[in-house]
Amino acid sequence: MKQQELHAPCNNCPWRRDAPTEYWDPTHFQEIWQSCQDDGISFMLCHKSRLPEKIQLPCAGYVIVVGFRSIGLRLAAMQGRVDPSKFKSEVPLFASFEEMLLANGIEPPKRNQFNIRDYIDGGRRMEERIEEEHKVVEQKVVGQVFREGDYVTWTSQAAGRSKDKTGKIVEIVPPGQRAVSKLKDPGSPRKHVSYVVEVAGKTRAHTTKLYWPVVSKLRKL
Repeated sequence: MKQQELHAPCNNCPWRRDAPTEYWDPTHFQEIWQSCQDDGISFMLCHKSRLPEKIQLPCAGYVIVVGFRSIGLRLAAMQGRVDPSKFKSEVPLFASFEEMLLANGIEPPKRNQFNIRDYIDGGRRMEERIEEEHKVVEQKVVGQVFREGDYVTWTSQAAGRSKDKTGKIVEIVPPGQRAVSKLKDPGSPRKHVSYVVEVAGKTRAHTTKLYWPVVSKLRKL
């Protein structure tokens, strides 16, 4: 499609403050808003474009007022199809798409603006939901929620022998992560919340040991 340009707003360009108002079909402008505003990847064409002949004319008023706030115009400029620096106006123009629509008796559609507060609140709600889900997992696995500093006991098995161990929880390991504590055998990440337990030596001469026991075997003291 050929890309031609009129570098100044035409006599009845809707962006001109001295152009006839309420001359345009409201539905047409609403469609332009949806495709050319916010996240739209198109740009507004001049009403003098001859589409049957495949000739596009960028709307000069749109190019001058909206400029590179338009994603579609940025794309066209990158592709060399439109050079916004060539567009000038010697007559006053409406300062925004909203102002132009209101002057023509058209209520601007609701903008899809990014709201950082909604983003922050949404992230906080997500964190709270994940935390609750973790608690549910813990309750299903062990019947209760352990906290750092809790003393627990469990029975381990090695070489066909069982041994009772008792210690203090020193680390809570989130799902899918490895323990931060230096374990002799760290193993693979687990799908649920788990715990690193510190077990004291039999005497003062013996050093403490860290274990990453199976959660379902833990019992709180």
